[in-house]
Amino acid sequence: MYAYIDETGNTGLDIFNEMQPFFMNLAVMSEEDIAISYQKEFNQILSRLQIEELHGKKLQSFEVYDMASKLLYNFLLNKDINFTYTFVDKELFSITILYEALFDSGINEAVPWHSYNLRELRLILLLNFIVLIQQTQNVHKRFWNECIFGKDISKADTSFISCLNNMLSELTNINLDKRSIEIFYDAIFWAKKNYEQFEYRIIYNDKDKKHKNIYLPTYCFFISLVKNIQQKFINTTSENCYLIHDRQQEYQKIIELAHSIISNPEIKGLYHTISYFHNTEIMTLPTSSLTFVEAKKNIGIQLSDFCASILSKKIKGKKMTLNMTKLYELIQKKTTTQYIFTYDALYTEIILFEKKLQQYESQLEINTYQKQIQNAKKIIAQEKARIDTIISELN
Repeated sequence: MYAYIDETGNTGLDIFNEMQPFFMNLAVMSEEDIAISYQKEFNQILSRLQIEELHGKKLQSFEVYDMASKLLYNFLLNKDINFTYTFVDKELFSITILYEALFDSGINEAVPWHSYNLRELRLILLLNFIVLIQQTQNVHKRFWNECIFGKDISKADTSFISCLNNMLSELTNINLDKRSIEIFYDAIFWAKKNYEQFEYRIIYNDKDKKHKNIYLPTYCFFISLVKNIQQKFINTTSENCYLIHDRQQEYQKIIELAHSIISNPEIKGLYHTISYFHNTEIMTLPTSSLTFVEAKKNIGIQLSDFCASILSKKIKGKKMTLNMTKLYELIQKKTTTQYIFTYDALYTEIILFEKKLQQYESQLEINTYQKQIQNAKKIIAQEKARIDTIISELN
């Protein structure tokens, strides 16, 4: 099987870049080598568009983009080609990095096991944590810049303690349920007393800096994407899986690191990153290979790029023509798995949890959870409004 992978919105360490608030990667999957089987047909599309390379951001006009959408719809319609993708709000991702570092019950002994390991309860705690972050002085940004990607361990420790103190000071004024506040207090106090046990400190003992790389979206969500590719691969008759990635200059080694872990089941430890994004153990692809090619030399990469741009337009709420909408719907129909980590996605999940709670009214303190859920909805609405404002400014 062949998987052609492209990504967009990768700003490296500059994760808070307001011009690119989202990260996305997408794989086009086929049991045939698209670059060989469909080269002639794809060349006809390029000829009709009067271009040498299909790249969503480089098309001359909105009209050309619309025509490309129509032609690609017809190209994909009856072909055995599938998709998988991830789409991530990078600031939400950075908040989750801090949340996972602080509330992992396997490290922080003050965090109840069920509050962290049961996904629904972890989600509620995360949403309440977002409320706390909103009232602090951007502690998630300080944790990212000064603790994970700092240059000195003593300064990182000082910054971590400062972040914890900042959160503690805001807990006295925060409007949350008593149980969440109690968990926050216990976890933060334990962290202050035992800060030397936290994983961010491993980075400063790592001479080749591999541990820093695993916090970058390009690493974390490459693993998520390949996990999805693996689910497709096991349902094919293919013996090998060929991962073909758009050539990277700055981040190629990070992707190679991620692949070395996925393709070697003997390697342990580095793949952990953050458990929120992986509900099950990461599956390996020991028969996979990874190569990097220039997009202009591979139509599979070009197809991945354009389809990612269509999905991104739809998710961001940008203007879509009928042809673009038809292509989007076809891509979704051919998508085997997807992972979207945005406030909209969190809202959907919290609604599903709310419905699930109704089945257990006799066993749970429903009033407490309903209060938490209503608060969660308010949080998501506020953050969604913030993201919508950013998108409208970018448009």
